[in-house]
Amino acid sequence: MSAPHDEPFPLGARLVGESVGGALIGATGLAVAFLGGVLVTDQVSCGYSECRKGRSVSLLSASIGMGLGAASGVYLGGSLMDARGGLLPTLLGGLAGTAAPLALVALSDGDVSWGALTATFAVPVATSILAFELSHGADQRRRQEEHPVMVPTVSLAPGGGALGLTGRF
Repeated sequence: MSAPHDEPFPLGARLVGESVGGALIGATGLAVAFLGGVLVTDQVSCGYSECRKGRSVSLLSASIGMGLGAASGVYLGGSLMDARGGLLPTLLGGLAGTAAPLALVALSDGDVSWGALTATFAVPVATSILAFELSHGADQRRRQEEHPVMVPTVSLAPGGGALGLTGRF
């Protein structure tokens, strides 16, 4: 796909930037939320390595941290490439994507394989990108509809001529 004349970055480059931003900031959010969950469960109930409840709470907080971090990274990456996606739709897309790791943790009762969990952490990045790009496309259509297009017209006939404006409103 080629980028429209008013977009400085093509779609492919923008998607790479959003993916990298979502993965990096999402991993940071995952780590911070996971460590926060471990610290909270150590103080409130049993520790991460001591019981399933502590492990489940830590993994659930890590999933939410990944969703919020991924959405923030996608929004930042897309905004740095002059895209006009919405922050709220991107955050909602990231949180919707956390359903996959949350369901995996809930169904496995805290004994989840790290490979499966790592694979589900790609879902919030993908749903954030989808939501960002959909809101960017909606913004582009709205901007195109807002601006009237006016073109001067000239008509010549043997007995005279006419000047006018033609446009789309």
